[in-house]
Amino acid sequence: MKKIFLDTEFTGLHKLTTLISIALVSEDDKEYYAELIDFDEHQITPFLNKEVLSKLIIGEYDFYQDYNPESNTIRVKGNIDLVKQTLTEYLNKFDDVEIWVQTPYAWFLFVDLFGGFGYLPKNVFRYPFDLTTAIKLYGINPMESKKDFLPNYDELLTYGENNALNDARLNREIFKKLLDLKVKPVENEKQSEVKESIQD
Repeated sequence: MKKIFLDTEFTGLHKLTTLISIALVSEDDKEYYAELIDFDEHQITPFLNKEVLSKLIIGEYDFYQDYNPESNTIRVKGNIDLVKQTLTEYLNKFDDVEIWVQTPYAWFLFVDLFGGFGYLPKNVFRYPFDLTTAIKLYGINPMESKKDFLPNYDELLTYGENNALNDARLNREIFKKLLDLKVKPVENEKQSEVKESIQD
């Protein structure tokens, strides 16, 4: 299965939250990034204005001129229907897909975008894979800093923190580093000699 790393930005940690942006990055560098124009503006807080909306990267956008499904980094700006359509096209390029997330929020919003589990593209595995659990199984504290875990963290921040494309890329890098660790996963983090740590 092709591993694809997912991240989202959204309007709040509650059941009425709406999607602001979504990014998916495959293990072989095929990227999809979309910004939605129909999120609920009434839910925007000063924090979201400063830390999320200011990090959006698509300015003026004309779908007929700017959408390139053959690009290594597909960029889309539009309503939820357009994002669903173009994201489906992106996912259909792969035979079988497993989605990796840092937190469950991204997965729930991904599923909701398609209208529920029964409407996910057929090639997408119905259960998410969880980086936070994988990190913990290596005996690493998942609540601490990504910056401490990834030596090249600052170099990876092309668009700053709280940008979905940046965070999806970081999730892929975290996964790669886990594979490179010279330890085996453990049942109890106290048994591990690994001292590194990470957080969302």
